[in-house]
Amino acid sequence: MQHSVFNILGKLRKYEKSAIIFMMKSFSAIILVLLLLVVVSLPFSVSAATSPGIKPGSFFYFFDTAFEKIGLFFTFNPEKKARKALEYADERLAEAEAVAGDDNLEAVKTAVTNYESNMAFAAEKAKDVGDKEKAKALLTSIADNTSKHQEVLTAVLVKVPDEAKEAIIRAIEASRRGQAEAIKKIVELKGEVEQLKQEVTDLKVKDEEREKMIEELSRRKPQSTSTPAFMPVQSYTSKTSEITPALKSEATKAPTKTDEPQVTPLVNQTQDNNTSATTLPPSPTPLPVTPPPATHQIEALEITSAGAVPDVISARIEWQTNNPTESKLYLSGGGLTSKLFASEAGYATKHFASINQLTPMTDYSFQITAIGNAGFESFWGSFKTKTPPPTIKFNQISQNVSLGVQGFKISWISGYVDSCSAFGAWSGSKPINGEEILSFNQAGDYTHTLTCAGKNGESVSGSIVITVLEMQPTIKVSLSPTNPLGKNIAKGEKGVTVLGLDIESNNENVKINNLKIKLVGTSFSNLQDLKVKVGGQLYSVESTDGDIKIYVLNYTLSQLSIQVLVQADIAPTANSDSFHVEIIEVWRINTVTGESAKTSDVITGNTFTIY
Repeated sequence: MQHSVFNILGKLRKYEKSAIIFMMKSFSAIILVLLLLVVVSLPFSVSAATSPGIKPGSFFYFFDTAFEKIGLFFTFNPEKKARKALEYADERLAEAEAVAGDDNLEAVKTAVTNYESNMAFAAEKAKDVGDKEKAKALLTSIADNTSKHQEVLTAVLVKVPDEAKEAIIRAIEASRRGQAEAIKKIVELKGEVEQLKQEVTDLKVKDEEREKMIEELSRRKPQSTSTPAFMPVQSYTSKTSEITPALKSEATKAPTKTDEPQVTPLVNQTQDNNTSATTLPPSPTPLPVTPPPATHQIEALEITSAGAVPDVISARIEWQTNNPTESKLYLSGGGLTSKLFASEAGYATKHFASINQLTPMTDYSFQITAIGNAGFESFWGSFKTKTPPPTIKFNQISQNVSLGVQGFKISWISGYVDSCSAFGAWSGSKPINGEEILSFNQAGDYTHTLTCAGKNGESVSGSIVITVLEMQPTIKVSLSPTNPLGKNIAKGEKGVTVLGLDIESNNENVKINNLKIKLVGTSFSNLQDLKVKVGGQLYSVESTDGDIKIYVLNYTLSQLSIQVLVQADIAPTANSDSFHVEIIEVWRINTVTGESAKTSDVITGNTFTIY
């Protein structure tokens, strides 16, 4: 019983194992069918190769690239395999362009790396194409595509962060190398085809020459004739024997050419009165032998000379090739990366490119590519733009100032200099950009010069002239902050301040000569006295002109500023009037020159009321 149970369990395990194997095979078959369906439909899905499709970083991106690899694996024709890889490279480039502005560094690097891989695979498979015409067409496609790819990669380079720029530049260089290699192969294939064509042409020419020679010889060959019945055979024989030495002699004398056809001389016979004569036919004229056409060997393409003539913000690059070419130039540096410039000479041997809007004192590198019937050639070079001439400029113009003015400021800016020194009215080392406060003790002309050493070895100077004039004294009269407010004044009140003034001057050599005070609203009869107090000293009225009183002060403004107070004594019998006082004139005198002047500003005090 136990043995039967074990048998049954063994059979069940065997069936279970078979079932599992069957399920695995079925699942593998399903997966294989799905993959084959994808492979079959893949060429249709990549027809729009410039569409980015699924971008790097997506969950499905792995499957997208995996299906492409399977598609390449099941494509056995090397030409078709290479073209499919080109399509995938286009798609990778579109992906890089699509994610360039997404701030996704890894996605950009992934797309660019896959692009390089596909292009390298296409170039490798192109070598396996046996048909030369198909190989040339494929290589032409690779060269055209890489030229477009470089433009796209240059645009991507501007968008990506600095961390990704190295990968983009590497892809640009790889694309250029692929383009150069493709063009080189095209030229080699083209040369082989041309050589075969030339050999076929040479063979045809030789065949035609042989046919002409045979035809010419055929025309010169004599027609065979029958011997006349009456000619004695014996006589012919004897005559023939007689001329045989002569024929041998002629044959000995005549030079022969081994390369010319050998023509056996023919004997013409005539008979008159039973006498036969034998003569030799004229020797055939040798045919001219035409030599085969020489095969023209195209000299290998070379860039025989190249150089740059830089200026401050421009450069002219010139180069020469030994054969006519279409040439281009790629410039990098100063914020540029492989910027393209075509030769302005077009298809020629002497080329040049004029480049503007460069940055001064900047290193640039360039690559020249030349493409022509003789192949492809590159040249790398570099140059540095020149240093601009130094500059110096004062922000102020030459001007006049009055003596005694304090704190006159001058400032300056310079460009492309290393150091600056002062000369003239000042001295010492100065900053290349700066400012300075000047002061003057006496009148005269003061020339301030700056000489700066330029970065290019040259120097530059700039000057400003300050003319200091003798100061013309001026005064300024204004209400003092302590000027009293209007109020009521009792009759008989004395020493009431009714006005406060501040007088300022720009010169110590100024004297306040006199001032005129006008009383408004009442008469001087209501005031016992109206006095002026300056520096603690009281000044009485010098004279009266109606409602105006004139005071002679002769007060020197040694402190450049004084305070003047106007005080009034109210008469006990004064009327109950409201009044205020006005300063209508202040005269000043230049104590050095004696020149006098007055202010015409009217200063009005506050209103007071007598009660």
